[in-house]
Amino acid sequence: MNTDRETKVHRTRLERHAIGAWLGWPGPRATALLVAVLCALPAFSTDSSPFRVAAGGQPKAVIVVPGNAGPAVEFVANELRDYLGKITGAKFETRGDRAALPTGLNAINVGRTRFAADSGVTADGLEKEGFRIATRGSHLFLLGRDDDGTQFAVYEFLEKYCGVRWFFPGEFGQEVPRNPNLAVKAMDERQAPYFLRRTMYLAWSKGDEPVEVDYQRFGRKWKVGSSVKTVGVHTWGKIIPPAELGPAHPEYFALVNGTRQRDWSKFDGSHEYQLCTSNPEVVRRSIDWVRRYFTEHPDADVLSISPNDGLGFCECERCRALDSGETLEMYGKKHPELADRIITYANAVAEGLTGTHPDKRLLILAYTVYRRPPVRVLPHKNLVVQYADNAEFHYDAARKAERLGGLESWARLTPNLMIYEYYVWGGYVPARGLTPMIVESIQRFQRLGIRLFRTQSRADYGLSGLNYYLAAKLLWNPQLDPNLVLDDYFRTCFGRAAQPMKEYFRLLDERWKAAVLEVGTTDMTPQTVLYFLVSFNPAARARLRALLDQAAKAADTPGHQARVRFFAQAYRYSELTVEGAEQMLELERAGVVTVDKKFPTRVTAFKKPGELAPAERARAVESLRQAVAGWEARGKFMDEIKGRYVIDDAYARTCDTHYEFNPLEKLREIAKLY
Repeated sequence: MNTDRETKVHRTRLERHAIGAWLGWPGPRATALLVAVLCALPAFSTDSSPFRVAAGGQPKAVIVVPGNAGPAVEFVANELRDYLGKITGAKFETRGDRAALPTGLNAINVGRTRFAADSGVTADGLEKEGFRIATRGSHLFLLGRDDDGTQFAVYEFLEKYCGVRWFFPGEFGQEVPRNPNLAVKAMDERQAPYFLRRTMYLAWSKGDEPVEVDYQRFGRKWKVGSSVKTVGVHTWGKIIPPAELGPAHPEYFALVNGTRQRDWSKFDGSHEYQLCTSNPEVVRRSIDWVRRYFTEHPDADVLSISPNDGLGFCECERCRALDSGETLEMYGKKHPELADRIITYANAVAEGLTGTHPDKRLLILAYTVYRRPPVRVLPHKNLVVQYADNAEFHYDAARKAERLGGLESWARLTPNLMIYEYYVWGGYVPARGLTPMIVESIQRFQRLGIRLFRTQSRADYGLSGLNYYLAAKLLWNPQLDPNLVLDDYFRTCFGRAAQPMKEYFRLLDERWKAAVLEVGTTDMTPQTVLYFLVSFNPAARARLRALLDQAAKAADTPGHQARVRFFAQAYRYSELTVEGAEQMLELERAGVVTVDKKFPTRVTAFKKPGELAPAERARAVESLRQAVAGWEARGKFMDEIKGRYVIDDAYARTCDTHYEFNPLEKLREIAKLY
C-alpha cells in the first residue's frame, strides 16, 4: 500500500465517529458495549412482587393503549390480547388510557400511555426500534422508542416471559404454552438491536394466498425490520432509462466492442445497458435523479445508485483511464477491476447531493468486477457500500480468504458498510443447513462494526426456516450463545422429538459443507445442481429419512407431530428434486440425452429412436418413462404443499423456468418420439 493510500486510510479511521454520527450511530466498540449492556441488563424494580396476568383462568389485568394509538400499536395490542387468552384461557379487555382502570386489576400498558409518563417509564436513550419492558406496582409497561420498538416489546414479552415461540406461519408454526395462573417477575429491561437493518423477506409471495400477508406480520415476531429505509439495488436503468434516452443519447451508455448502440427496447429492468460514468452529463443527470427522489420521498434514508446487474461496462478511454489497471478473474475470464471508476462516479453524485440533502446517503454495491476496494480513491463519507458475502461458500478456504480479505479492506476504508447475503439462491434448491456459517459471519460483521444487513430469503420455512430463525436472533443480538438458541428451538419446536430433529439439521449442515468441499466454488453459484447431488446422495437421504421417521415416532403432541411432518414435507420435496436430477444422469448413461455438466437437468442434445439399437431403445423408453414420472411427481407434490410455507411455490416455479432447471416439457417432447 502506497504512502498516499496509508494517509487516506488513517484519515478515514480518524473520521469514523464523525461519519458514523449519521442516524446516531456510535462507533463499533461503543456500539458493541451499548448492546451488551442493554441486552444483558439485569431485571430490577421498585416492587419485587410478581405481576399477575391471570389466575384460575380469569384475567387479572387489562390491556391499556394510548388514546392516540396508531394502527401498529393497536394491532400488536390485539395480538397480545389474543395470545394471553390462548395461554391462560381468560378473556382480556383492551381499553384506552383515558378510561378509568377497573378496580382490582393490573394494567398492561402497550405503548406510551399516560400511566407510563406518570410512572417515569420512558424509552429515552434507546436507539430506533429499541424497547423497554418494566413493572411498576400494578402496571406492566411494554413501550418502544417508536412503534416498531413497541411491537418488538410485546413479542419479546410473549416469548421471554410467557413462553411463546414462533417457528413458521400457520396454526402449528407456533408453540403457545398453557398457564391459567400466569404471573411474571418484577423487571426493568431495555433492548435495542445491534444491526440497524435486519432485512429478510420471510413471506414474499405471488398469489400463493399465504397465511401471513408479508414479513412484517410474521418476521416482526422475530424482530426482523430496519430503522434505515434503503431503496433500490441495481438502479442505473432507472436513473437513465435506456428505452427513453438511448435512441437520442447513446453517448450516455457504455461503449462495448466499439459501439454504444444496442436494441433499446430489450432492457429487462436490471441487467446490462451500463452507463458511461465518465460522461459529465451522466453524472449531472444522476445528481438530479437522486435529489428529486429524496425530495419526493423524504422518509427514505439510503438510495442506491449502483450499476445494473451483469457486465457490459464502458470501454472508452475516459472510463478506462479511471481504472486501477489491475484485473480479477470471474467465470474463467480475466476482467479489469472497475471499483475506482465506480467509486469516482458515486463520489461525484454523493458530493452533488450534499448541497441539498446532506443527511441522506447513497448506496453503491461492491459486486462482481467492482467488489474489491478502489486503489486511487476513497468512498465519500455519504456513501454506504454494500458488500456481497456468500457465507455459504466459506467452507472453501480460498474463497473465504478472498471474500474476507475484500470485506476487511473495505472496512478499513469506510465504516458505512452493508452486507448482502444469500441464504437462498434459486427457489428449486433443496434444504440446506447453513447455521455454522451464519453464526461465524454475523459475529464477524459485528467485530468489524457493520450494522446494516440484508439477505435473499423467501417463504420457504421448511427448506430454510432454521437458518432464518437463527440469523434473526443474532442480528438483533450477536452476543447470544447460538448453541443455547438452537437448543431452545429444538426443545420447544419438537418436544420429545428434539434429539432426532437436532441430528437431522446437523446432518444438513454437514452435507452442505461436504458438497462445497467436493464440488468447489470456482465459477459456481449455490443453485448449481452438482451441490445437491452431493449433499443429498443416496446414503445421506437414507440417514435423513431415518431421522425423520425416528422423530415422527417420538413426537407426542399435535404441535410437535405437525412440525415434524412440516419438515418431512420439505425433505420429500428435496428428495424428489434430487431424484429428478439423478434420473437425467441415468438418461445420459442410457444414451438418450446429453446434459450440461454443471446443470444435468438441462438437455443439450438427444438421440432419436432410429439412432439406437433395439436393446438401447428399450432401455431408453423405460428411462424416459421413469424420468417423466419422477418430474410429474415432483410437480404434483409441489401442488399439494402450495401455500403452506414448506417451499416458496411461486419462487420455485419461477426459478425452474429462469434457470432451465425443470426438464419435464423437454422430456415429454423426447418421449413422444419413442
